Amino acid sequence: MACCCGHSTVEPSDATAPRRRGQGGSASAGYIELEHGGVVVATSLGNVQFGIPPETIKDSMRTGAQVPTFFVVFGEMFDRRSCLNFAEFEFPTYYNFFIKKQKVTLVVEDAIARRMRTIFRETLLGPEDTSTLAADFPRTTPKDAWPMFEVEGRDLGDPRYKETPLTVDDLIDFVVFDEDYVATLTRGEAQVKIRVNPVTQVFTVTDGTAQIAEFPVALQCNRSARPDEEVALTTLFVPPVFGVTFIGTSHGFDPNGRTSGFVLWIGRRGVIVDPPPYTSHVLTALGIAPRLIDSVILSHCHADHDAGSF
Repeated sequence: MACCCGHSTVEPSDATAPRRRGQGGSASAGYIELEHGGVVVATSLGNVQFGIPPETIKDSMRTGAQVPTFFVVFGEMFDRRSCLNFAEFEFPTYYNFFIKKQKVTLVVEDAIARRMRTIFRETLLGPEDTSTLAADFPRTTPKDAWPMFEVEGRDLGDPRYKETPLTVDDLIDFVVFDEDYVATLTRGEAQVKIRVNPVTQVFTVTDGTAQIAEFPVALQCNRSARPDEEVALTTLFVPPVFGVTFIGTSHGFDPNGRTSGFVLWIGRRGVIVDPPPYTSHVLTALGIAPRLIDSVILSHCHADHDAGSF
């Protein structure tokens, strides 16, 4: 088929193309915009996703499409308009590795690959240098009560890693853009090239010899539809003297449920505990004014617990 830029394109198959009411882009243009941000291009290697907003796997799962294993992160990684991280590779990595038993490939610049590797290693396995752990515990805490990161790394529910702890390379392959801003993905004889024009800020995707998609880099941070929770109520919420308002009651792998988080009301003032992604939209829908919230408590820093902090 001919796309809007006059090049041939590959029509995504029904089995791999994400489709949902409110999505932008089109198969004929060579790409599909996901509901909460990110762009998916169907290639001979499978779906390649550009931009990774929090809980992006839910957008794919709701459509019945396969969660991609190829993810491209280039340029601005934090969207200041939505206050969201668009390089949230952790959950797609965990989903593919622990559930689908496969690795993901991250296509990034070299400096970003080094940063991601360092961050993910500590997120997954804990710090390499544990000499400063004492600062995290009272002096009366015995050392055998401290975290045993290496042992815990061997017991993540996968029998392959009972003897040897996981490493970042067990979960992720990194493909780095070269000096010409080109990244090449290969599998067997199939080859997909991703090019970035640093001047015009445009992605171009070539599958074999055919250009199949072209779109602005900024598109990866767009949302193709306003979620239902952005519709505000006409009546403002009146906080109780003491009570709880649930923002979500599910988990990060549930395609139809909002991830757990809640507001604890004390003296008619709110404390948000573990704000999941899009918390501000949920509060708006519930009629809860931001000025009612005094504090935020984070149990730990994973996107399903902290992405709604801003």
